[in-house]
Amino acid sequence: MEATRWRPKNDDLSATLAKFICAGSICMTGTSTSATRPRGSTEGEARTLSLYRAPVLLCLLASGCAAIPPRQQPAELPPGVYGIYQDNDVGAINQSSWALAAPSRTLNNPVDATKAVLAVDYLADELPVSPRWLRISPITKQHMAEARSDTRRVVGIAPNAPSQLVADALLLTIAGLQTGDRATVMNALALPVFVLPPEQTLQVLTNLPYIPSANIATSEAAIQALSQGDMHRN
Repeated sequence: MEATRWRPKNDDLSATLAKFICAGSICMTGTSTSATRPRGSTEGEARTLSLYRAPVLLCLLASGCAAIPPRQQPAELPPGVYGIYQDNDVGAINQSSWALAAPSRTLNNPVDATKAVLAVDYLADELPVSPRWLRISPITKQHMAEARSDTRRVVGIAPNAPSQLVADALLLTIAGLQTGDRATVMNALALPVFVLPPEQTLQVLTNLPYIPSANIATSEAAIQALSQGDMHRN
């Protein structure tokens, strides 16, 4: 006879997760004793551990956490994608933080909108791996990954499409828009990385809606990059 697999009730699950959070660190109540701290750690260190584990409990107790595609190797962009900035990192941060602050900034300007979309997609992979951006907060880097997921969903880009293929398709779209070559634009937007019909994708880029997560992530990146004196390099 096949053994019945144990499935915890809600109360059992909550208690189990609470024990997980408390194991080896202080509990959510904020109390701390030598029995609940890792051996050899101070109360302050144990409290820090609990702060890292608390989000795990909240995430597991929720109905489900938002799925974020795994980070990939950053796409390779040609120099000068962002105008005078030969440095694409700074150009991407500047362009996206400006363009995504309000929909009016890219209204009827699909070139700027597409560059902003490209910037978010690129920065989601670039910020976590570049030694240059070590001092940017891990929270901001996570926000950028979330912004990439939301931006892809709004524009109609496949969530798991490889970063380089997305960048290539967006760069081809930008080139066609800048030269007024509609055939090139339509061919680029018909590539498999896009999930909407080309005309519909172009309409989204012409009237890009407000994407809160993208505004937050790019603004945070701009502020932190500026604070480390890296925004004026090109």
